[in-house]
Amino acid sequence: MASRRRHSKVGQLPQALRDAIHSAIAAGKTYDALAEMVGAWVAKGAVAPAAAPSRAAVARYGKHYMARMEQLHLVREQAKSIVAAAGTDGMALDEAATNLVLNEIMSIFMSRDPKDGVPAADVARIAAGLGKLQSSSVQREKLKTDFETRAKSAAQAATTVMRKAGISQKAIAEVEQILMGGA
Repeated sequence: MASRRRHSKVGQLPQALRDAIHSAIAAGKTYDALAEMVGAWVAKGAVAPAAAPSRAAVARYGKHYMARMEQLHLVREQAKSIVAAAGTDGMALDEAATNLVLNEIMSIFMSRDPKDGVPAADVARIAAGLGKLQSSSVQREKLKTDFETRAKSAAQAATTVMRKAGISQKAIAEVEQILMGGA
């Protein structure tokens, strides 16, 4: 038997009311307090009684909303760590971000019930996104290799010129180190 897709009554509320629920959840309000908010909206006529979510529906929605918020917080913390570790090295930052995205995609797939099918449109979007990530990874590796090749060539040319000019071996070694990226 195929599982049913959730259609929360909270998700069907007007955006302003959903935003109020999100704010209340983020502020740590209890599900009873959220149910009272919904009851007040019904009393004011902002929500029809038949469209009002029950306390249990609000609690289920809140649980999933908090899980998404915690996951978003974790991803933000990971991104901050990546930026801090990469510093000004844009190449390392790009590579780390690509790996983070790939890990998130894999964790989403791993958390799914294998019995649940993935809509073909979603698979196509994910495949296209992965293709772009892989293409950027290939381009990044090509750029790194090209840079290293040019740096070695420049270091060799500089070494030859400095030797002909009679510069000390120590100075030559320091210039080579700078040209190869190690200051």
